[in-house]
Amino acid sequence: MSEKIYQTTQIEGKLSTIHITYSGDPSTGPVLLFYHAEFLNSDLCFGPLLDHPLFKEYLASKFAIVCIDAPGHNENSKDIDKEEKVFSIDNLMSEVDTVVNTLGIEEFVSISCGWLGTYLFLNYALANSNKFRGMVFIGGSLEACNWFEWSTNKVLETSIKWGFFGAWQAGKIVERYLPSEWIEKNKSTCSKIEKKIKQLNPIALHKCFEFCSSRLNVEKKISSLEILCLNYAGGLSINYEQSLEINSLIETGYSSLINLSHCGTLITVQEPISIIDPLCQFLKGCGFTSVKSPSIKEIKIWKAKEK
Repeated sequence: MSEKIYQTTQIEGKLSTIHITYSGDPSTGPVLLFYHAEFLNSDLCFGPLLDHPLFKEYLASKFAIVCIDAPGHNENSKDIDKEEKVFSIDNLMSEVDTVVNTLGIEEFVSISCGWLGTYLFLNYALANSNKFRGMVFIGGSLEACNWFEWSTNKVLETSIKWGFFGAWQAGKIVERYLPSEWIEKNKSTCSKIEKKIKQLNPIALHKCFEFCSSRLNVEKKISSLEILCLNYAGGLSINYEQSLEINSLIETGYSSLINLSHCGTLITVQEPISIIDPLCQFLKGCGFTSVKSPSIKEIKIWKAKEK
């Protein structure tokens, strides 16, 4: 993410140091609070969206931006103890609490990606619904550990045992999130993503896999939430069916679905322009009436560039 707009800092949590990226003054609001997908971090997951000129013009100028990295998921992080249970829902919720309280955030709109961000914010909302002005899910999922996660977990276990986490593993993570055709056409971008993934702490990634396979379901509780939600579903995402299910579980009238048939899970990387206009419209509906939307001409220009 651009250092000209976004700053990084660290806050001490109960079990690990919390790495955040932010812009603006979160204590005066309004705030967009981001949490990334599993096996990535805020920069990998949201960087292209947050650096997009239209996002900066229409949203970063109106909102304070706060991105939380999962334990050990910022680049070159060493601060993870093999014995600490940093990946438990209680600890992750505690870290969100620590960030919210330390920065003086009274309320926010959450924006999450993948199952990690979605699962965390849904649990946090069930306990703290008064803090939410809205919730945004991008390629969200509540699915239990699937074959990909199980098999990759075994590879990671071996990698950690031998002190190695390299190109093959990073490539598999990229394949998880982006369509094969897009990867083929954007080899340079994908190579940069893989390079950054290789800098993540493999112990933290392994703990993240374990958390995925052991987490409890929240499906039956979601319908009790009365928070406006915006749900982006990529038709080529491995989470597509789950994204649709999340939308169906939320109380009728509280959720809107944006179905992007040609996208994978990381719409924020593949086609960020498709996130921005619906997000602006959604935020207006959440009561932020000063938010304006890009013009049709601007959207067409950027969509042509991102094809």
